[in-house]
Amino acid sequence: MTIDSVFVVLLIGHVLGDFYLQTNSIAEKKDVSYRCFVIHIMEYTISMGVVLILAIPYSNNLLFIWLSSSLLHLCVDLIKRAAKRFIKNNALKIYLENRSFIIDQVLHLCSLIAIWYFWGSNLVVRPFIEQDIIDFPDKPIVILLCFLCILRPVGILIGKGELWDFKKHNMQPVTKVQNAGKMIGYLERTIVLFFLIYQQYGAIAFILTAKSVARFKEIETSRDMAEYYLIGTLLSVVSVFILAFLLGLCSVT
Repeated sequence: MTIDSVFVVLLIGHVLGDFYLQTNSIAEKKDVSYRCFVIHIMEYTISMGVVLILAIPYSNNLLFIWLSSSLLHLCVDLIKRAAKRFIKNNALKIYLENRSFIIDQVLHLCSLIAIWYFWGSNLVVRPFIEQDIIDFPDKPIVILLCFLCILRPVGILIGKGELWDFKKHNMQPVTKVQNAGKMIGYLERTIVLFFLIYQQYGAIAFILTAKSVARFKEIETSRDMAEYYLIGTLLSVVSVFILAFLLGLCSVT
């Protein structure tokens, strides 16, 4: 399975603008502060424009892609702001708040697919984007996209607990050094990704074993910690497998 390079470029622009240029402070305040909201939209628009111009030769379609991606991103974020303010049904409001990250990113992804379908499917990327690198098993740009996705986006998704309600099951993180845990997750997913794309499947087991040994005492003394650790680790590793498969970096055969 191959993925169109123009769509990959579009996704990279989105991931950079929505996750890496957006600080935690801006992400927390943009739904209540117009200043933070405007800053985020400006950062997103600029990052998307820079990525598109660097990767794709200029054309009218490229301009449409840039403007429409920024405008639709603005619309999705405005809808999210409005939903938080005007939805009065408590059950619906709680449900949306507990799934806000997933719903937000699904809407953004759908808008990018539509943009690519209407204006990007006939475009071509610059030659250096398609150029292979010796000993790389796939296009560097696809590996870059997967790498960017498994760090902050996946880390935020797991941390928010929207795939599994940690609070409901009393499985709050007990580590005192949260940044260390975040870095461990980044390293874990990065190593798993490279083992996966180079088809070193057996080596992945050693990563999981090493992590289990380091947390053995905490796991042994606390059932909640054991469940939290197991769910978090499995979500972390499975996310790498899913993204690598969707991007064509590995196959089921």
